[in-house]
Amino acid sequence: MSSLKPGRSLSQLPGDIILEILRNVDLEDVLSLLVTCRNFYCIRETRSLWLRLLKRMDRRHPLPCSFDEDLTKMDLQSLIATTMRARRLRNNWARDEPQPIGPIRSHRFNQDMDVLGIIPGADLVLLHVRGTGAASLWDISAMKLVASIHIGCTILLYSDVHFERGRYLIGFESSDEPDFDPDENGPTVIRVLEVKHGSAQQPSLHEIFHAPVTIPFPRCLFLDSRHIGVLGDRTEEAYRVCIYDLISDSKVSSQLQHVLPSDAESGLQASIIGDYLYLMAEEEQQLCICHYAIRDLLSSGVNPPPTVMDGNFTKTSSVGCFHNSGLHSRGVIAVSVSFRNAGMIVRFWPTSSTNNPHLELTFTNAVEKILPHSVISNPYDFELIGMGNCANDILIATKDQRPRHRSRPTLHLVRFDPDARTTRAVPLALPSDIHLDEIMSVHLEEFKGRLILLDKSWTLWVISYS
Repeated sequence: MSSLKPGRSLSQLPGDIILEILRNVDLEDVLSLLVTCRNFYCIRETRSLWLRLLKRMDRRHPLPCSFDEDLTKMDLQSLIATTMRARRLRNNWARDEPQPIGPIRSHRFNQDMDVLGIIPGADLVLLHVRGTGAASLWDISAMKLVASIHIGCTILLYSDVHFERGRYLIGFESSDEPDFDPDENGPTVIRVLEVKHGSAQQPSLHEIFHAPVTIPFPRCLFLDSRHIGVLGDRTEEAYRVCIYDLISDSKVSSQLQHVLPSDAESGLQASIIGDYLYLMAEEEQQLCICHYAIRDLLSSGVNPPPTVMDGNFTKTSSVGCFHNSGLHSRGVIAVSVSFRNAGMIVRFWPTSSTNNPHLELTFTNAVEKILPHSVISNPYDFELIGMGNCANDILIATKDQRPRHRSRPTLHLVRFDPDARTTRAVPLALPSDIHLDEIMSVHLEEFKGRLILLDKSWTLWVISYS
């Protein structure tokens, strides 16, 4: 191996040795070194250097590109551009008050609508227009319609989302009745929408599954790439559950022994993670988690499969848990918000991080962040909460409605670092023409650092922080 001799500089080392050194150096130091001389600048044209830098950055937060994109197929300029955008976002999030970067995009729809989902890392958002019952896929970089299909005027239940390379799935229970009443209207339908996207294809929107709801009083839906399931009402001994195969349309009915608290049904959530179905239920003082093997559910018929109790984890004093909507491998299963004399308390519920679907997850007590009264306008009157794609980030918009204490609404981003088990809260700066008290929903697309807002005039705003 070469070594430096007296009078020789680092730039005189062979290129492969310099590359090996830079692969273990922080990005900021690499960028500083590359501009010091021509020899180092030439190393800038080496794809392996940028690949290594991106993979190191991906361990902390998602990269500003489509989910699970194959970095090895990116050309050199795309690798450099992705690295520099990730750097801008990281440095902006580290500020005391992150600022918008680039143009603000908006589109006024003039129709009653809501945001169904945000495709992570892509320039796509899925909207639901209540009046027409349409699901519309929009390109938010050009603010234009890509595709639209009918799904029903009213959405009653959502599943969590499932995304993989170039594919995004979401399931829900819907009805064509604009004002659904379970005692008068029916039947309802379970639908699954698929968004296909990627650099090699035009985005598309399809309904890949629909079936009438046959299980009484659905509590929640769960979804993965192969199945959608419905958790129904509770008998004396078990919950009814029905699982559909998205490919063959076959159906399996089963029961789940209810080891979870009987008074926590309003906070009941279900999610397929790898080979297991996890149930979470909220009590006043704890979050209860258990799981079942999917293979047991599919083969057990009406016989309850074995239950594995993961534990009861100390919780907040009020019910208000927000389910992870995607990347459990990032280390968070849920987020909860509650209020105490000290102010608003945000708790992140860590889980073991793994990409192995055959491994069972493990859980621990929450890591909390207190937002004191001096930081937010009124912790007892939060209006909007929006989660990021990974549940490592949560948006909280607050405003004080009391006549004598009216104050300007505030928007805070609370971030959780699963490696260090630490939290950080920062106020987000907004453009002057956006009034937070007119906003009805807030969403965070974490991959590219974009804030997506929907206001009372049905205008969709897209604000980038990268």
